[in-house]
Amino acid sequence: MGNVVTIREAMLFDLVHVLRQRRRMFEDMGYRDPAALDAMEASSKTYFESAIGDGSYRGWLAETDDGEIVAGGGIVISRWPGLTSAPEPRRATILNMYTERVFRRRGIARTLMTTMMRWLREQGFHNVSLHASQFGRPLYEDLGFRPTNELRFEFEEYAPSGSSTCCRPTAEDNASDSEAKMPVLLIRKAKPKDGDAILACLATAFEPYRNQYTSEAFRDTVLTTESVQQRLSVMCVLVAFREGKAVGTIGYHKISDREGHLRGMAVLPEWQGSGVARALLGAAETELRKNQCERVTLDTTEPLQRAVRFYEKHGFRPSGRVSDFFGMPLYQYVKLL
Repeated sequence: MGNVVTIREAMLFDLVHVLRQRRRMFEDMGYRDPAALDAMEASSKTYFESAIGDGSYRGWLAETDDGEIVAGGGIVISRWPGLTSAPEPRRATILNMYTERVFRRRGIARTLMTTMMRWLREQGFHNVSLHASQFGRPLYEDLGFRPTNELRFEFEEYAPSGSSTCCRPTAEDNASDSEAKMPVLLIRKAKPKDGDAILACLATAFEPYRNQYTSEAFRDTVLTTESVQQRLSVMCVLVAFREGKAVGTIGYHKISDREGHLRGMAVLPEWQGSGVARALLGAAETELRKNQCERVTLDTTEPLQRAVRFYEKHGFRPSGRVSDFFGMPLYQYVKLL
């Protein structure tokens, strides 16, 4: 199946990746002056440290299942007077789109773009703009971007020194569209309409253990049409999608001032061991950290030994607490964030 690439939001600790991709983006466009690139990177560092923290820059990164950051992009949200076509007093601009050369032509940039555009729609933006390089223009036009009447004046003393030496596409840039696509994983927060997809993940993943559960415990684990909507109302549930199909899910919520709790981790059998579970767990832990949680707990049962090994591999340890789960022992595990 190959590596899985997960799309996730960029955090402040990802600053080194954001800056590296921004520099490489300019290098690919032909800028070769090290001093100019260093100055750009230094000022960008100051900007991103502030903007990622206050939310005026929202970034997304593509990460392989072995932890390599291979692509990214982001949105600058700035105050802006309302327009007749966009009355909100703000403006959205996409920038920093970059994909490592060996990962191009695999659908990653398209997934990053559609993820950001979906987020913008959910936030009520009427439009979004970007500046396209010759390499990115075909993708942006295919997604519906059109040229506008924007003009720019460069003061002579500040004109970019390397702008006239733009590099030419390489063989990798011109790779055939028939090249095998990288499995790109999109993780987002579930909505009520995702209830059936969540139920399907839970039912399929836990079916092999049905006979090792009491009937009440199994029903509470795989949920029903009514109980999945109840869970969505009291917990944040994440769903992982591959080419539009839900392939995994996890739920989390904050149960005390400094503690979060996970529940309902499930990955379709054909995607187990491919990095989906690790990506879901990482996404949930990231959200809990953002909510000032210092530790996270989960409960599991004796039949789920593969899941136990997975949790222990990712830093969870048994707390020693055992409770009753509809006639089955339920073991608590804890991890410091």
